[in-house]
Amino acid sequence: MRKVIIVSGISIILAIIAVISTILFINIYFPAIGTFSLEDYKSEIEYFSSNNNVGDVNNAYTAIKKAKDLWIEKFYKVANGKATNPLKGKIFKVEYDSKNECWHIYGEFIRITTGAVPHALIQSDGKVLAVWME
Repeated sequence: MRKVIIVSGISIILAIIAVISTILFINIYFPAIGTFSLEDYKSEIEYFSSNNNVGDVNNAYTAIKKAKDLWIEKFYKVANGKATNPLKGKIFKVEYDSKNECWHIYGEFIRITTGAVPHALIQSDGKVLAVWME
């Protein structure tokens, strides 16, 4: 009887771990894609423009990966032995403007806190329109 309870408990724990892992996998590799209008970001493109090209961006996963690379390159700093990592404590969201074939990738805080979150506007052909913190 005791062995049955132990085996059942282990099975339940493994099932819970499998469900959580699946949810995390889906959210990381198949993030929800919202919509936006590039027209709403004219001032950001003007003030935070970039001449970078990151190569083709054909899906949300690639958009997030390329944006993270841009943010680390532009905003990661070490001062007085302390690192400022723009990715720490954030989840990343992605939106797509199909009219202009452009991705808006941005961070949101995981928990309530103060500070800035990174943003990037990247066209499907890889042209980076803007990168900023807000």
